[in-house]
Amino acid sequence: MNIEIITCTKGDAINLGGKLAGICYMPDNFETLNNEDINKTINRAKRTMQSGHHSVFEHSYITMYLENIPKLFAMLLNNEKMYTTSEKSARYTKMELY
Repeated sequence: MNIEIITCTKGDAINLGGKLAGICYMPDNFETLNNEDINKTINRAKRTMQSGHHSVFEHSYITMYLENIPKLFAMLLNNEKMYTTSEKSARYTKMELY
């Protein structure tokens, strides 16, 4: 299990939202998104805003990247009131069993 604090300030919400919007479709890991060209990130953020999917822009407190956590733990976190998630989708990426 890997837990990493990505940001704990409001920072650049458009840039962060664009990166978080890429999590669902990412074939690699968050580090790849974090190092991608800024224009690709901003364009993704704009498309996400236009589509009405605004949850990726709600990460304004502490944003953590959780990798290889048990599905039950993810489900429990999703049930919390002050919690927003951008979860990697198994429909679009190859998942590995550990």
